[in-house]
Amino acid sequence: MLELAKELRSAGTPAFVFRIEALCRLSAEDSFSPHDEASPTAFARWKVKRGPAVALLDALDEARLPDARNTSALADALARLSREVGSAGKELRVIISSRASEWQGDGDLRAIETAIKGFRVSDPSQEAQIKVKTLRLLPLRKPDVRKIAKHRGVDPDQFAAAIDRAKAANLVSQPLDVQLLLDLWLEAVGEGKEPPSIFSSRLQVYEDIVRFRLRTESGQERRSNLDPLLGRQACEKLAAISVLSDVQDFTSEPDKPMAIHALSALSSDADRWTEMDVRQLLSYGLFQPSISGRVRFAHRELRDYLAACFFRRAIGQNAGSLDVVKPLLAEGLGCTEVPQSTEHVLGWLATIDPIARRIVTRIRPSLLIETGDPTRLTVDEKSRAIAAHVAAYRERLYRGEWFYQEDVREFVTPDLAPAIGEQLAIATSPEVRELLVEMIRFGQMTSMAADLRTIACDQTEGLRVRAEACLALADLNDFSFAHDVLAAALLSTAPKHEDTQSAPSWNLFVASAVRYVVPAGVSLLDAIALVDRFRREAKNYASATAMLLEGLVAELSLDQLGNWLQIFLRFARAPRKSDRDMMPTIQPRFRMLGAPICQALDRLLQHGGEVLPKAVRLEALEFVFGLNGRQSYSLRETSFDKLATTIRPLNDLKIDLILMRLALFENMQSEWYVARQAVGPLKIDRSDKAVEVFNSKDIERLGALMAEEQTERDRDLYFTCAQFVFDEIRDAEERKHANAILRNLARTHGSSELKRAYGHLAPIRRLKHQFRHKIASVKLV
Repeated sequence: MLELAKELRSAGTPAFVFRIEALCRLSAEDSFSPHDEASPTAFARWKVKRGPAVALLDALDEARLPDARNTSALADALARLSREVGSAGKELRVIISSRASEWQGDGDLRAIETAIKGFRVSDPSQEAQIKVKTLRLLPLRKPDVRKIAKHRGVDPDQFAAAIDRAKAANLVSQPLDVQLLLDLWLEAVGEGKEPPSIFSSRLQVYEDIVRFRLRTESGQERRSNLDPLLGRQACEKLAAISVLSDVQDFTSEPDKPMAIHALSALSSDADRWTEMDVRQLLSYGLFQPSISGRVRFAHRELRDYLAACFFRRAIGQNAGSLDVVKPLLAEGLGCTEVPQSTEHVLGWLATIDPIARRIVTRIRPSLLIETGDPTRLTVDEKSRAIAAHVAAYRERLYRGEWFYQEDVREFVTPDLAPAIGEQLAIATSPEVRELLVEMIRFGQMTSMAADLRTIACDQTEGLRVRAEACLALADLNDFSFAHDVLAAALLSTAPKHEDTQSAPSWNLFVASAVRYVVPAGVSLLDAIALVDRFRREAKNYASATAMLLEGLVAELSLDQLGNWLQIFLRFARAPRKSDRDMMPTIQPRFRMLGAPICQALDRLLQHGGEVLPKAVRLEALEFVFGLNGRQSYSLRETSFDKLATTIRPLNDLKIDLILMRLALFENMQSEWYVARQAVGPLKIDRSDKAVEVFNSKDIERLGALMAEEQTERDRDLYFTCAQFVFDEIRDAEERKHANAILRNLARTHGSSELKRAYGHLAPIRRLKHQFRHKIASVKLV
């Protein structure tokens, strides 16, 4: 609010900040925010001069808390402000800030509307002009978090990576959340910790956040008389009730449908709770606004963690009995299951309570991998979890349990190699074998490279398992088995060309083998033969295979990349099509090569592109333009927006491409048709978020070509091309500059018709034409 007031005043609009807790009891002159020294002067001047102004009423929640006695604080403050400003308030705008727990919905809205009517002059025509809007802060995006970190002097890349490692991205949705984690970060750096080790414990991050949001010392962002320990236990209980009832919202008012009455939920505790206490509790930063004055936990993961803390406390109070956690489980068909709604609660509970950990290991060991904080588990506990997970596949091959790679990476360590080797020897399910190989890969278990070679070369092994073994060998940087894997891949039986159902798994294996053997320096012809083994697959599967090849493109040297770009083009590029403006198309069987070609070209052009002959550069660029707009290649999939940023300053390259395409239509007579065919396809999808390809310098280059031509037709052709380029420029300043260049070209080198259209009298002629057209229309009517 203070910063907003400063911005408004600097823009020429009087603005003043009031504290609602003071304004509801004192005069306006005694209610200004002590942190905004300019408010009294701005208010006094405005009352004399009058006119538009903005009154910022800050902290409605602090006027109603901690005593919760003054429920009419807002109405009283607005009434006093109305009396103070008098008739000067007819152009006054009011902005009010509050915590969600103290916003009373329709009641507060009615109070605001009544007060604003009192500001306005008594004129019925102004009734409809009263507008009241209720707004809330949007969650921060990742770029916003990075900007805040940079502003605090913290490396944004390191901070973002640490947040991802702790799986705490959902905990930095508000500026205060980010500032808290940055404080913790700077404190850890001050203690001498290295950035990779900060936030290494997800449990510690969550505990620090909960502790911070429950603090009530003087100077914090909220007021509360609650004991922090009592508040913590109450929040844990509310979290457990929310999980078990599957109701998210809380309210301090009874008889609200689809909401938990917090006072009733807490009233069974030994400590007595009042409505005042509950409202203070719901004002904590652990909660965020919902609808109609209700609140809910700010983050579901934070709620699950607090619920787990409640059950841990309950287990301790019941002498270690696990009967208290039975509500988190479900019984069916003679076995105990974990409902989806309580998975994360049990995962956290297994992290923080060793007694509960045993039952989770027995019933659902996968929760120890994908939830909670796996770094808190010992090697023996992890080994038992892996063994229990493999044992669950004894009666079935597939259970549909897949894990995010980051979860597996956080769970495994090199010490688990003996346990994983033991389970690989007995596991028969392809699904669980793939997971075990993933654990070898992300745990960097170099001692098991020979086992990976055996799996990758085994013709009876599942294709996805073999693919994961190839990727594991590549990540371990062990290329001693590259020739063995290449020979096995070339000898493996490929699915038939028309079998699109088997193609995704096959292509995944082939791409993984390519990713492994190419950096190892195997024979180029053998590697090309391996690429030729790709099979056509459905469009929605092609991007998964492409991602592996993009990883290869990112690792190759520039010389190798130039060779492989040409190889990929030979496979992927199909003949031109007349119904697509003579643009090249992509071979359906090699659709997965589109994204790697785009990324390879971008990387080569960023380094000058000298390793590629000019003809290859133009061929590749035209091919990538041909991918744009096709259903199976969005801009995100092909990184086209990044490539557009790279080629935008390469004006000579773009002009050479236009000239190459003009040669395709040299026998056509219409300059407009030739220019449209040549330049029209060289664009990205029309979107305000897309990056432009052309700029005004491209028009200058076309103007230079126009000046060199002897025939009027060729000059008009280049000018028409420049017009099509102009149509693709959307930046206002760039368009203005480009339009000036076009006018100069038309007047200097254009035909008589162009000079007439772009001459000094052209605006008058257009206005005259519009006037004649209007008169003719009136006569017709």
